[in-house]
Amino acid sequence: MKILITCFFLFFSSAALTETYSCAYDFFDETRPVTFERSNDNFIVSGVGENIIPIFFEDYEILVLSRVIVDEDISGLQTSIINKIKKNFRMTILYEFDSEDQTSAIIQGKCIIFGN
Repeated sequence: MKILITCFFLFFSSAALTETYSCAYDFFDETRPVTFERSNDNFIVSGVGENIIPIFFEDYEILVLSRVIVDEDISGLQTSIINKIKKNFRMTILYEFDSEDQTSAIIQGKCIIFGN
């Protein structure tokens, strides 16, 4: 009986900690998905590449994710803002000047929230 109760709490406690924002944005009249899934103090972002982005700020209404990108070809700052109440998001990567092949842009759209 103890094993059954322990398994029950382990299963539901990890499910209670999951938090996923399933979002969509328009790109040249085509709807594209992007997903933000909580993983401890980070979010796994998929749909615009696969990245782990740390939480920069969070309260009951706003979630801000941000990471610095430093690669051989590009450097910049990726930031995502999710409004938990209005269920929308905005994301950008601000590239530095030497990243000539990259253009800074903003994507935005609506989200559906799963979990907390």
